[in-house]
Amino acid sequence: MQGSGLRFIPVVHAGNKNTSPQEVEIVRALIAEMLAAQAVRVNCHGERQLMGVQDVLVVAPYNAG
Repeated sequence: MQGSGLRFIPVVHAGNKNTSPQEVEIVRALIAEMLAAQAVRVNCHGERQLMGVQDVLVVAPYNAG
């Protein structure tokens, strides 16, 4: 996947109320692809650095309350 910034990737599934193994697998694959491609980010000093897992934020729409 090319580009930068936020991603919205719909995942079709049914009956998942608090967890989604299907979404976990998609997120896992996307992060693995990004790291394998040696994606680069620009830090606050304008320096280019390889991205690592510490640079990834995953937001999931589940409310386990």
